[in-house]
Amino acid sequence: MSSLNVSVMTKFLKAATLGTALAVAGGCAAVGVGVPGGGDSVNTDLFKDEKDFLTRMDKLKSVTGTDKVVTKTEVLNILGVKAKKLRNMDRSEIRGALEGTGPNAMPLVKSTLTADVLKCLQGSSFQYADDNGKYAFNNPIRWQKETKGFNYNVQMIFNTCSGKEPVVDTVLDSGGPTYSKRKKTVFDLINSDSFSLPGM
Repeated sequence: MSSLNVSVMTKFLKAATLGTALAVAGGCAAVGVGVPGGGDSVNTDLFKDEKDFLTRMDKLKSVTGTDKVVTKTEVLNILGVKAKKLRNMDRSEIRGALEGTGPNAMPLVKSTLTADVLKCLQGSSFQYADDNGKYAFNNPIRWQKETKGFNYNVQMIFNTCSGKEPVVDTVLDSGGPTYSKRKKTVFDLINSDSFSLPGM
């Protein structure tokens, strides 16, 4: 197919899809209806809800914040999570987590963690997120997407050289409640090179 035909076909598809979107938007705007917009849900089966997750994390932090030796099995029992649900961290991620250098960790020769220390460390992590998005149409040419929910990341570093079973070295968590509101108009679609329906 020639580039001219592709261009004509693309314009036709834009116009057809845009017409459909406007019809739906017009109907929703007329009755003031919010339309589900999906969201990012990760590992929502791990916990009953956000409150359950936070309660378990608070308990884990209170236990690991003492001089008590806490095994990996005990950690999993507190969280109520099976080991197979966790993602294994590589050495670079472990070093980045412990030194606060993130994904672009320092080269090992400049690190405060020696190769011998790293050999004894094992890392497990998981993300727990549920962002619910909803579209609201103000009128046939303008809409907004509102997202509410939460997004947490947990990293747990264990020492495997201190006994028969790995014990907790460090527990790090980040994230929290999420909220965002993004607005678009039909003109954003017309002017965009890569056309898509009201996704944000």
